Amino acid sequence: MKELLTLIRKSIAIGHETEEEISSHLILQKVPKGRILISIGDTTDKIYFLKNGLIREYYNSPANNSEITTQIVGEGTFFYSTVAYLREKPSERVVETLQDSELISIRKGSLQELIRQFPGVSVFINTILEETLINFEKRMDVLRHRDPIQKLDAFEKLHPELSNRLSSGIIASYLGMAPQTLSTARSKRRKS
Repeated sequence: MKELLTLIRKSIAIGHETEEEISSHLILQKVPKGRILISIGDTTDKIYFLKNGLIREYYNSPANNSEITTQIVGEGTFFYSTVAYLREKPSERVVETLQDSELISIRKGSLQELIRQFPGVSVFINTILEETLINFEKRMDVLRHRDPIQKLDAFEKLHPELSNRLSSGIIASYLGMAPQTLSTARSKRRKS
């Protein structure tokens, strides 16, 4: 939990008492690879901090009978299922661990209580929301490329630490292309 408290300290000044109170609301979970954290239809009241491991969010596309990856989250990153958490509506996406992972979570009610006790915590929450919006925009920048090689290059530039940790199938679904298209793009890039 030290990693998360260190991030909080970067946004707001907290004393030992505040740190202890925040820690009392945090839940550490060790989750094995392949575990579904959120299923379609679930609502959730948790924000997660990924201490280590790898998580993805996806939905099933009936149009081409495949999974479309919408988010990939690596270590040191916050994650929440946007609609399910913010609007308390059933999720239309699945969240699963791609590797054995350690997650730190906090429930919405606990977070609201901490904000009441320590108004400075809201500054930190704004930082999490900003990070989510920035990551969404970066993903959209990757998808704006029409050429598969350009998409792959943009993805590897955005996520250099993840490229070797993900299967080709997941990378292809994140980039909105078939695995064969990704394989062809990689092959053409090597030849050039």
